[in-house]
Amino acid sequence: MRVIQMGIGGMGNAWLERLMPFDFVTFAGFVEVDAAVAQAQAKKYLLDERLIFPTLEAALVTVEADAVIAVIPPQYRIETLQTCIDHKLGLLAEKPLAENMADAQRQVDMANQSGLLYMIAQNYRYKPEFQTIKAILDSGELGSIDAITISHYRGVKFTGFRAEMPYPLLNDMTVHHFDLLRFLLGPEPDTIYGQSWSTSWNELKGKMSAFAILNFPQDIRVSYSASWVSNGHVSSFNGDWRFDCEKGVLTLVNDVITVQKRSGSDGIWFAYTDLEERLPSPLEYNPQAYLAYELQEGLNNGYRPATTVQDNIKTLQMVFDLIESCESGHSIQSSKRGS
Repeated sequence: MRVIQMGIGGMGNAWLERLMPFDFVTFAGFVEVDAAVAQAQAKKYLLDERLIFPTLEAALVTVEADAVIAVIPPQYRIETLQTCIDHKLGLLAEKPLAENMADAQRQVDMANQSGLLYMIAQNYRYKPEFQTIKAILDSGELGSIDAITISHYRGVKFTGFRAEMPYPLLNDMTVHHFDLLRFLLGPEPDTIYGQSWSTSWNELKGKMSAFAILNFPQDIRVSYSASWVSNGHVSSFNGDWRFDCEKGVLTLVNDVITVQKRSGSDGIWFAYTDLEERLPSPLEYNPQAYLAYELQEGLNNGYRPATTVQDNIKTLQMVFDLIESCESGHSIQSSKRGS
């Protein structure tokens, strides 16, 4: 699959590093608006500077490609999508899908009308930890899920478009955790209620802390707490998870999975931690590469990837429902979210 990567600085590093080892991806060209970044990255990754262009349109005059990987701010997504439609190129874009639901729906409509394969990079679904958790939950060994507790605390510094977001934590990180809830549970929540705020030491104008309560079908309740201005005891980006189930408890803490269950009727608890053995099947590629592989399969074989724009808008809707709840002080019902 011949790919043009838009954005090779910042998060673009992750895509370069995680795709370059695989021969199913060929970088036909690159787009970078910052000439200094382009020069530095060409040196770092031994890129041909003749294949780095200031715009996608300029790249397409010179090189041929099958798809675009867009590691760019969401405000440039619609014009990029239109260019991909015009040139019949598949598109894989970094999250978040859009800065508001109107732009998100417009992109879904454009993809539907054109038939273009358009994916959003919700790569956390393909991390071994969450593939394993899903396999354990789906096996039934822990019975039904009663409640899930998620906590995520880090101290981060931002420049660029994230520094301008009114809700950077929710738009840029919570969207991953909410997408994981949909991946693990299946449906979207019935109701969402939350609060978000800015601490006195927050250096950005956006709100960087939040609580949320989500009620899912089958009476599954989720408690979510997160902050990006924590001054200690940070978690991984995955966050720490606890699943309280009918027959035991599953936790993910510091990226280590532990299952604890009662042994027979004697009331004695036992626990085991066996991430490597419980993988349903080893993922051949890292999460970013797996997304690119799904894009290739979709373009070549008609395979429908899990993280299409048509699916991802449901995750984004959860985030904007939480934002609406934070601003209104009210719980948001599923009926308001529509289809």
